[in-house]
Amino acid sequence: MKYAADYAESIAARDLKPVISAYQHALFGRFPQSRYVIGTDAWGFVITAAQPTWYQDWLIRALGFPPKPKRTNKKRTPLLRRTFQRLASFLQKIKRS
Repeated sequence: MKYAADYAESIAARDLKPVISAYQHALFGRFPQSRYVIGTDAWGFVITAAQPTWYQDWLIRALGFPPKPKRTNKKRTPLLRRTFQRLASFLQKIKRS
């Protein structure tokens, strides 16, 4: 946990004026932007997000981040059906009590 706190402290910006300025513009500006890029490090995310998926995947692997773990062969149930099943079992529990 100490490592995470030290890392967050090392990348945290000391000057909050750009953040406050962006908030003010978003709230009170005549034409607010849909997204605000604050700081030079944020441009890396913006540039990467604008690239095709295959390039993003290649870049993540090239930087040494591990790939997502593969799913197990669990039986897949569509989300809507699974949600209704959970709701039905919840309602039955309530009805019993």
